[in-house]
Amino acid sequence: MVQNNEQFIEGFNERTRKTFTGKIGQYIEKAEDDKLLMILDITPDHYNGLGIVHGGVISTLIDDAMGAVAMLKSRYVVTINLDVRFLAPFKEGKIYARSEVVHQSRSMITTECKLYDEEGNLGATGTGTFKIINPKTM
Repeated sequence: MVQNNEQFIEGFNERTRKTFTGKIGQYIEKAEDDKLLMILDITPDHYNGLGIVHGGVISTLIDDAMGAVAMLKSRYVVTINLDVRFLAPFKEGKIYARSEVVHQSRSMITTECKLYDEEGNLGATGTGTFKIINPKTM
């Protein structure tokens, strides 16, 4: 583990406040070992023309939740593969992103994520692979 979970959550939420992640409005609520809970409070800014949460917002939430859980294992990672499945629309309230690490090698971390509405209905799932990087080489 990179640092204690409270420090990780506080640091992640602070670092991402002025980034794309912060603009969307999602934040980490809980992190433990190889599992993480990220929450998005839905606003009209998240809607597409049909009045449901835009697929790009859903994809971003899944990518960020999986990237964050991978960062619990290795501080610096980048997405190299992202697969999203849309199962049901999100319209209002909160979206709960539950992500976890399913495999880790020396250079890669594989994760999965499930998105639920406030009633516990599954609305989207995703899997991702993250490459562990050295930020000095970027």
